[in-house]
Amino acid sequence: MPTTEPAGQAEPAGQAEPAGDIARIFADIARVLLAVETVDETLKRLVEFAVEAVEGCDNCGVSIVQLGGDITTPVATSHSVTKCDELQYEFGEGPCLSAIWEQQTFESDDLMQERRWPQWVPRAVELGAHSLVSFRLFVKGDTLGALNLYAGKPRAFDDLDRAVGAILASHGAIALAGAQRKERYEGAVVVAKATGMLMERRGITSAQALELLQRAAIRTDTRLQKVAERFVGRHDPQAVTNEQGRRIEPLQ
Repeated sequence: MPTTEPAGQAEPAGQAEPAGDIARIFADIARVLLAVETVDETLKRLVEFAVEAVEGCDNCGVSIVQLGGDITTPVATSHSVTKCDELQYEFGEGPCLSAIWEQQTFESDDLMQERRWPQWVPRAVELGAHSLVSFRLFVKGDTLGALNLYAGKPRAFDDLDRAVGAILASHGAIALAGAQRKERYEGAVVVAKATGMLMERRGITSAQALELLQRAAIRTDTRLQKVAERFVGRHDPQAVTNEQGRRIEPLQ
């Protein structure tokens, strides 16, 4: 049964400070993530906070489920993490995929002893990974991806690390969902505006205007939203450019 400390007994020295540090870190996380507006910046901040807040974590990456169902790692704190994640996608197995597909946290204390994911594990060890935790990122049942914490030694994560990682994943998922909604809304607005401008300037239907924008995007390997942004920014259908600044003309 739980015991009650004698009244007035002082907390052992050194215990309050770590708790205060964790509280400060999460206050910073909440404040910063809520202020971030783009998906890329949200993910960048998330992996930085993970390495700072989780003592056992050496490096971190975020796996994201794209609209088409593909899974990518757009942000990581090291190239080795990016490669570890990419190998999971290549082999179709690994902890971050398991966290996404099975909708729960996956951990390996020692990859040298790991029997799950037989194709991926040896390659991950070669890249310096020896223990890891993958937390599912989700909001209201929708899986957004996974937060993947890597360490260069076995048994690097303790109970506190797991608890901090889980809280961080919750904060990150909420911020990520908000940033994604904002970007989708802004993208829809700018595409609608570009479509309307083309309709007015060329005397065409909305379907025809949208098709012109889509053709330009496909032909130049540029996102539709970016094509629309360039078009609206220059107010000239012949001045739409791609990511490299090359002109997209004509729109036909």
